[in-house]
Amino acid sequence: MARADFGCGGVIFGLILMYAALYNLFLNERKAAQRYDALERVNEQAITVSPRGIDPSNDGRLVHFSVEVSGANDETLPPLLLDPVFGVTYSTRDCLRLERRTELYQWRETKRFGEEIYSYNSWWYPTLANSSGFADPSHENPDSMRFQGHTEAPEVLWAGDYQLPGTIVEWLVRDSVRIGVTLEDIADETLRNESRLEQFPPHYYFGNSIEGIPTIGDQKVWFVEKLPEVITVVGTQTTNGSIEAFAVNDSALESTMFYEFSTLIYERGNWTIQEMMDLADQSYHARTWTIRWAGLAFMVVGGWMVSQLGDRSFCRALVGVGVGFALWAGTISASWLIHRPTIGFIVLGVSMGILLLCGIGASLMKKRLETQTDDASAGEVIPASIQNADARSVESNDYDISSFPVAVAIPIETNPPPTRSSRASHNNPRVSRNSRSNASDFRPLDLGGGISNQVERVTSWLSTPARPY
Repeated sequence: MARADFGCGGVIFGLILMYAALYNLFLNERKAAQRYDALERVNEQAITVSPRGIDPSNDGRLVHFSVEVSGANDETLPPLLLDPVFGVTYSTRDCLRLERRTELYQWRETKRFGEEIYSYNSWWYPTLANSSGFADPSHENPDSMRFQGHTEAPEVLWAGDYQLPGTIVEWLVRDSVRIGVTLEDIADETLRNESRLEQFPPHYYFGNSIEGIPTIGDQKVWFVEKLPEVITVVGTQTTNGSIEAFAVNDSALESTMFYEFSTLIYERGNWTIQEMMDLADQSYHARTWTIRWAGLAFMVVGGWMVSQLGDRSFCRALVGVGVGFALWAGTISASWLIHRPTIGFIVLGVSMGILLLCGIGASLMKKRLETQTDDASAGEVIPASIQNADARSVESNDYDISSFPVAVAIPIETNPPPTRSSRASHNNPRVSRNSRSNASDFRPLDLGGGISNQVERVTSWLSTPARPY
């Protein structure tokens, strides 16, 4: 019963694995096929334009350009990025984003898991920890941070005369560099006199550190900026002079929920259209194949587990693995049949061929195992007299002794009990070694083979005379 329950549970778990693999493979291949279709259309339809001077005739078309990003275009005066507290100022032509960052030296409370034991450590943290709820009231933090983080950025970032969408702006300003500030950069004289400039790394220090050791409530302030850089963009030109993602619609899929694929391609540096297509394909390549290999593993393991219900033979396991592989390849081919029938039919043909080979191999292996079993069962023909003589003894045993070839050594005493003189001879060391080694004769008896061979070997062994001293 335990074995049957285990088989049913394994089948259910295998079906769950196969369903999860089918669902994720379908979504993955749908995206891969649509992305392939989209990149092919971009490579055919995109045109390279100049970012200076937008041509209205290109509205709605795929355009490609490379330019340095700036906070102002040629028709506007470059605005200034000004920190309202410290007065640090930068031009948007030289800085796309100005950010003030701060850290406060404070206490942090840590509780051991499952125990009412608390520990406290002091360090620099960007946010304030409320110490009113600490178990130990002696560890007290300030009520507020004197300086908070703050960001200054232009309303629009420009790529030549094109306005960049928020997606590119957020990606572009992720990496910023620390500004090497000086005390003269602080416009407020009071703050300038109160602060101390630290150089490694450059920041303003507010507090009462003693010999370089900070105290609770001390604060650091520094600034980071995002410098202008050259980017390459491929997208759809809009009527208001902006760039948006291009959409690829397939009329054959409009009746389903998966019919549109849209993307906006951008990369740092100066790249051609073909190079941008290659970079876009590489960015998705690793993720696509990771899901594919994971789906193959789930399919193979699931097919093997389903095939183990009932007769757990190697042939059935091989068929289960083959079915799992065929479903994996079939799912991939079905997704590609819609967008690229040629690729889909090739993948489908390969999967069907592998499934056919697995079936043929399992059938041949099954016939071979059946032939070997028949040959082994035919075995040695036992005479009828021996069968009748040993029928009762064989039926009384739960196992076949012929499957346990062993060697039996039986001691045979060939002399009467030792006399006084013989006992004396045993005390003689010159005689004792030979006499002890020949005191009994151990003759090995091999009981391997069929029943008839066993009877003949026992008879021959009993009729052999013992070796004299």
